[in-house]
Amino acid sequence: MIYDVVVQSSNFFIKEKSGQYPIPLERRIFDFVIQVIKYVKLISKSNINSIIIYQLTKSATSIGANFQDKR
Repeated sequence: MIYDVVVQSSNFFIKEKSGQYPIPLERRIFDFVIQVIKYVKLISKSNINSIIIYQLTKSATSIGANFQDKR
């Protein structure tokens, strides 16, 4: 799917190009973080993977904090 970012009175939305529905950016970020957390739970546990899992989770969850700082 192709999306456009739309700003309306300081609210961010992701809109599907077909225009069917707007998705607030906050919701997209939340959904992304949940998907990352579910994904890292599937990765086999090892010393190397633990570092990667930690960094990936930390990076993904910081997106929401960085977005909130900008508002």
